[in-house]
Amino acid sequence: MKKFTCIIIDDEAAGRELIEKHIKRHDGYELLKSFESAVSALDFIREKAPDLILSDIDMPQLSGLELPAKLGNDCPFIIYITGNLHHLKEPKGEQVIDCLLKPVSFEVLSQALEIATKRLFKS
Repeated sequence: MKKFTCIIIDDEAAGRELIEKHIKRHDGYELLKSFESAVSALDFIREKAPDLILSDIDMPQLSGLELPAKLGNDCPFIIYITGNLHHLKEPKGEQVIDCLLKPVSFEVLSQALEIATKRLFKS
């Protein structure tokens, strides 16, 4: 089975570590790298073109919600992971798979990854 590539962006170390642990348990995805800011991930995303971004929303300098506009047509699919309930109601663009509430369980993330996998196979 093909493994899709992903990166994690979260300014909180505990958030990154939890998602890293879940991704390592999931057979369908390979974690390329984790970043503590969206700004630091931009060049990597443009160069390596991961299939999926798992990103926090509230981050300094560049929020997860602003990331798709910065990437334009090069924006991969995104799963947002947030600690703020009000972000769960944010409008979602066509690249957004889901918005999950922290702390994310393996089961909840796996469901979102399955949706991402289906969309990736179609694209």
